Amino acid sequence: MRLRLQALRRALARFEDPYGGSDIVIANRIGGLLWVLMGVLTLIVAPLAHPSARIGWPGWLLLGAISAASLAGGVWMLRGHRVEHGTLLGLSYLGVVTVAVLQLLAGTRFAYYQELYVPWTILTGALNPPRRLVPFMATVVAAAFSSALYADWRAGEVAEMVARLPVWFLLATMASIYASSQRATRAGLKREGEHARRLARVDTLTGLGNRRALEEALEAELSRSRRSGRPLSVLVIDVDGFKEINDRFGHLAGDEMLRSLGRAISGALRGEDACFRWGGDEFVVLLPETDAESAEAARGRISEAVARSCRRPCGAELTIGCGVAQLDEGMGPADLLAAADLSLVAAKERRSSPKTGLRSSRAL
Repeated sequence: MRLRLQALRRALARFEDPYGGSDIVIANRIGGLLWVLMGVLTLIVAPLAHPSARIGWPGWLLLGAISAASLAGGVWMLRGHRVEHGTLLGLSYLGVVTVAVLQLLAGTRFAYYQELYVPWTILTGALNPPRRLVPFMATVVAAAFSSALYADWRAGEVAEMVARLPVWFLLATMASIYASSQRATRAGLKREGEHARRLARVDTLTGLGNRRALEEALEAELSRSRRSGRPLSVLVIDVDGFKEINDRFGHLAGDEMLRSLGRAISGALRGEDACFRWGGDEFVVLLPETDAESAEAARGRISEAVARSCRRPCGAELTIGCGVAQLDEGMGPADLLAAADLSLVAAKERRSSPKTGLRSSRAL
């Protein structure tokens, strides 16, 4: 019982997106099917409730137009043309008004058309949250009693209609609560799935994007660069002597240093740039709309940020190696990363070369 009450409270709760978790394609198909059904039933019921009772032969023309429009609109929706939830709700109101017009044309208090109010109430309840059902049901009540404006109602007929309305409202409410609960469940599963997908692209140690996220982002940026003709550069960064740090101070100290390095790199980037942990002590920075010269400037900012805020476990300055590459014609994602990696290797060799003296205490 407690679980049922909780499900009911969730269904009645006010969500930022009242249609979150709904399947708009199925909703359109059901709406289209109902319009087709109304167009067909209108023609079937016409011989039993002549539409000429109030306005004469033009009533047949109007009924034919209503039936044709219902069939055409329903087929249009069934063939995959999609409308959003707000439009579907508006079409439900239109359906109720159409039933009232057919009832008016028939000129009787209880024409067969009144039975068409039932599918519209159930459909509207199933496709909308409960709070949007109340004004709709008020419209249904007004439409159902609209024949009182042009026909005399007997006490028994009023009682019959009064007895029908709660049943219609109950059916619509049950459909609304059940569908809202299902939408809330699907929305929750969707959020959990999206959260899981985000976690699958996050490096748990540094909180940066992982290798998978890098591959996806790099592919997207390459496509964008080719479309726009704007440059794209990448930096590949690693820590000088990282294995020695792990061997001497332990992996926990090395992990903390990598977290500190990730924060320093991220803090030196522009808003559109992105940093990823490629693996081990290697980081990759994507620099959209950045040529090689600007990438060199970014490398300088990162080196300065690391020198200011990062230290080895012993307190000495942490130094990094950094390679840069710009996207060229015919390059793919792997080619661009390989070019930056080769640039990193070349930079390390230059820093270690006897011709240049001892290794610099600052990263290139």
